[in-house]
Amino acid sequence: MLPVRGLLYTMTASPLLLVSIQVLDGIGVAIFGVVSILVIADLTEGSGRFNLSQGAIGMAVGLGASLSNAVAGSIVHSFGYSAGFLSLAGVATVATIILWWNMTETRTIADRMQTPAATPYGACATRSQIAEPTP
Repeated sequence: MLPVRGLLYTMTASPLLLVSIQVLDGIGVAIFGVVSILVIADLTEGSGRFNLSQGAIGMAVGLGASLSNAVAGSIVHSFGYSAGFLSLAGVATVATIILWWNMTETRTIADRMQTPAATPYGACATRSQIAEPTP
């Protein structure tokens, strides 16, 4: 969402469109917040490192937010707002491509089927839990 937002900001000055574009940020943050917790849980399951990993991700996000303000502010000061937004969109695009190429599925289908969390409120039983009908 961030690369799209950065590009769209350079195309309008209308307050209504800018607020509409900002809604994309809320959608992106909601998706990132949920997915990052799920990926961390999958990768650290049984290791006791969930909180450490979640803290490291939070630190990286905070550091990125701080640095992006400083770097984009310098670019805006020197070259204007469009250049600042386009540079942030470029960095976000590169990060998205790197993530897309390197992030594999964290759980297999078999793992998901064996996890109690995969069955909401225990509504579905696995094949091994179902008794064979007696004639």
